[in-house]
Amino acid sequence: MEDKHEFTELEEKFIWRKDVLEPDANFANRLEAKLLTEMKQRGKSQKEKPAFLVWKVLAVAMAALFLAVLIIGPKNVYAKLQKMFGYVENFGVVSSENGFRVLKDEVSQEKEGVVLRVSDALLGDDFSKIHYAFEGDSLVGEVFSPVPGEESCWDQGTIVLSDGRRLALGDAIPETEQKVRLIFDCIPSTVLGKAPEDWSVELVFEPAPEDMRVHEVRVLVTETNPPVETEEEPTETSPVESEPPAETDLPADSQTPSVSPEPEQTEELDLKVKQFIETDTGYILNLLIDAYYPQGWFLMSGMPKVFDANGNELILDFPNEAFENAETPAARHADEIATGESWALSFAKSELALPLEIRVESVTFQPLKQDAFPKETRVELDLSELETGGRLELNQTVMLEGEALRLESVELIEYGYRVVAQIDGELHFFRMTVEECDGVGGGGMGMGWYDPPSHEFSFHCANQPLPRKITLRLYEAVYRTDPRLWTVEWSPD
Repeated sequence: MEDKHEFTELEEKFIWRKDVLEPDANFANRLEAKLLTEMKQRGKSQKEKPAFLVWKVLAVAMAALFLAVLIIGPKNVYAKLQKMFGYVENFGVVSSENGFRVLKDEVSQEKEGVVLRVSDALLGDDFSKIHYAFEGDSLVGEVFSPVPGEESCWDQGTIVLSDGRRLALGDAIPETEQKVRLIFDCIPSTVLGKAPEDWSVELVFEPAPEDMRVHEVRVLVTETNPPVETEEEPTETSPVESEPPAETDLPADSQTPSVSPEPEQTEELDLKVKQFIETDTGYILNLLIDAYYPQGWFLMSGMPKVFDANGNELILDFPNEAFENAETPAARHADEIATGESWALSFAKSELALPLEIRVESVTFQPLKQDAFPKETRVELDLSELETGGRLELNQTVMLEGEALRLESVELIEYGYRVVAQIDGELHFFRMTVEECDGVGGGGMGMGWYDPPSHEFSFHCANQPLPRKITLRLYEAVYRTDPRLWTVEWSPD
């Protein structure tokens, strides 16, 4: 498309109408933002006033963009810059002023039945993305499970240049380096000594082919709809048997709970489709989920789901590295927690009924805060007769903030203990520790949303031999709120 504007005054160059040119406004806006960012980074001065600096950078950026369009034409500018910035399949959103380089050939190394395979790579001015994998039937089980006294491999790989300099994976590899070595002292996350070590392969790079697809990234910020309370389907639960509580110093009214008034604060999810990519066969959306909730609460959000205008749920893929990780939002006041997530949602565009609705469900877990006692309880157990793998049936009912829960069993496992508890009523979650255990890890504390009322707690202890007389401490009773549904609409137009 030929630009037919006649520019008679210098200032008219900066009244350029982007909508009459190719690329479109989305691309021009993105380009301006990119140029502004680069100019700020390269020409930032602490002595200049911010407002003056912004207008100065804007003028320079617009002048540079105008001259580029004037010299080589808008179509060529678009084609050139699209090669510099966009989405490359399997590598995500990337940019490079001097073009891209790729891995010339797949390389591999084999040791003791394990193979290091480097299948692909993409290099730019300020990054390198190298796809590698360790493959082998022996890379299972205890190879990744350290026990007390063992150490895991934390090596993430190193790039060695021709002059011996070393770079971390992800760092930019100088354009002058056409051959480098990728080395691993050990296989990441494996237990040291349980898998082959000292890996090294040579990587050869070449310019990216001219036909490599670099898809345009379009910016579009959406707004979250008000939340909707959702109803859960009832689940079958085994009621807690009516048994007398364990002996403890409880006040007489401990079994008559009184729930404190609901707090004025509540959780809030902010859903935004920040940017999206249209490929030959579908779309990839960058969904940001910012969550805000009061201190002392815990929030869980489910997997995003996408529905078309007819109410049909779309089949989603979640491509890795499609977009950068989300920045954690700032809490809006001192009593608030803020978290951020970034999702890449990919789906086919054939026969797509627009607009789409993205749905995310959330629940919060809040302190029970009942007037009843005890606020915490301890249970002493004697496991002297147990061998490793043995189980002691407890079937013991205890009270926590006026709610009954049943300790069903305790099992002596290698390097620790496993306790199973049954919960019901207002209580959905609580914390448990073994006071005699010098813990090196633990888990299994289900949050009562996806899990049934039977919860399993695992404790791994560094102190050996394991104590056979232990004390369980139960505390921080929590209840779960009803799920809330958050939605946002999206359309490519």
